Amino acid sequence: MTGYVRADVTNQIQNGNIVDATTLDAEYDAVQTAFNATVGHKHDGSVGEGAPIVVLGPGQEIDITSSAVLPETTNVMDLGSPALRFKDGYFAGSVGINTDLAVGGDVDLLGTVVVGDIGADFLPETDDLWDLGSTTKEWQDLWIDGTANIDSLIADTADINGGTIDGVVIGGSVRGAVNATTLNASGNSTLTGSVSSGAITSTGAVSGTSLASSGTLNVTGNSTLTGAVNSGAVTASSLSSSGALSVTGNSTLTGAVTATTTLNVAGNSTLTGSVSSGTITSTGNLNGVNGTLSGTLAVTGNTTLSGNNTINNTVVGTAVQSAVDDATAGRLLKVGAFGLGSTAVPFSGSFDSLSATGVYYTTGIGQTNAPSPTALYTVLHIEGAGSTTDIQLAFSGPSGDGGLFKRDRNAGGSWSPWRGMLQDNGTSGITRGSNTDGEYTRYPDGTQICWHTLTSSAVAGTVWTFPISFSSTPNVQGNGIAVAGQIRVAQVASTPSTTSVTFNVVDGTGTRSANTTMLMATGRWF
Repeated sequence: MTGYVRADVTNQIQNGNIVDATTLDAEYDAVQTAFNATVGHKHDGSVGEGAPIVVLGPGQEIDITSSAVLPETTNVMDLGSPALRFKDGYFAGSVGINTDLAVGGDVDLLGTVVVGDIGADFLPETDDLWDLGSTTKEWQDLWIDGTANIDSLIADTADINGGTIDGVVIGGSVRGAVNATTLNASGNSTLTGSVSSGAITSTGAVSGTSLASSGTLNVTGNSTLTGAVNSGAVTASSLSSSGALSVTGNSTLTGAVTATTTLNVAGNSTLTGSVSSGTITSTGNLNGVNGTLSGTLAVTGNTTLSGNNTINNTVVGTAVQSAVDDATAGRLLKVGAFGLGSTAVPFSGSFDSLSATGVYYTTGIGQTNAPSPTALYTVLHIEGAGSTTDIQLAFSGPSGDGGLFKRDRNAGGSWSPWRGMLQDNGTSGITRGSNTDGEYTRYPDGTQICWHTLTSSAVAGTVWTFPISFSSTPNVQGNGIAVAGQIRVAQVASTPSTTSVTFNVVDGTGTRSANTTMLMATGRWF
């Protein structure tokens, strides 16, 4: 036996020997040492240690194995008593209790408590008496897979992802935001916070601060919204918003629509009632009867307004002119478009480049195909039904003679010469001028007369270049000259052109002579 060393090494203690007290005392001391708590034997079943102790109690009521401490009979023995209790219990595994668990004091659970199986209801001893947590000791999360029946619910936040809410007033004391997939209201609805929902259907009136719907907004009553309204398709008899009204779907509004800031419509809109808004922006088609607009109307689709419509501010967008000379078909004209109602449209270059009807002014002198004299001009261009019916009226400025000139396209599509209609001197369109080639007069009916005094040559024909050209061959005449009692005559030597003529001065024998004479050409300048 481990821990026991025999003191009688001489074998004195045996039958027939005299055993003194000293020998027995030493042997008893050795046995005592063998049962010492520190160095004595262990009863662990090993050699010299004794067999394991596996049963305890006066009737061996407790069995001990390598993995469990078990009662000999089920449901007979107690662990402690009401008078004698154990202090602390520490368990690394599970604790199974088949009957009641009575706890007289507090239970501190420092880790995670996992209840594997509850075969019955989890009930308080008395109804409506005990709390689960307190105002200072709150549980964190509550997971319930079935139905939670609560007489009164007070929650800082609530995220309800399914089911129905019946007979509930939302925002009865303090109103907040509502986010819903479908919001159905059979009576009147008052929303002072923001509401975000998919489809919204209300058979009564809706009054709110802010409303957002990604689906359809159906309202058969009157709706007044003091904040912004963002929605998909909108079907409403009357809708009023002091904020922005944004619609991403198609809209059918049979009653009045009032948005004091912005009405944004991404789909098609049919407005059979009156529409009052600050700014209206529509990327689809906009059809309406009556409307009052104090802001901006921006529509990229087609717009049909069949009733009385009042727009109190600027209309902008691709349906409106991008510049004062924008001639894109179907666009709205601005004040000043093509020089109407404001300053004329500036241009430079050829007068032939003007194509759209309007009032223009030259930015400098010397433009191509301008009237004569060289000056700054204000031009009224009138585009006819075809390229052969265009007309231009040109008014010369202070740098010219203050005249009015006119031209038009002929049957071949070419512009006619400029014709003077009215001069600054009050001569009713009679134009006079002169240069080194003579003088000329042009009349409004197209008549042109040129004259010049010049000296002929005695050896060859003399060329007279007209001071201004004719539109067709003119008639040229020269006067007679008395020289030394003889009459000498100026004669045309060949058919005149529209710009010049060749002539001779001859005596009675037909001989050329060098004499001074006056010639006159009469024809037309248009």
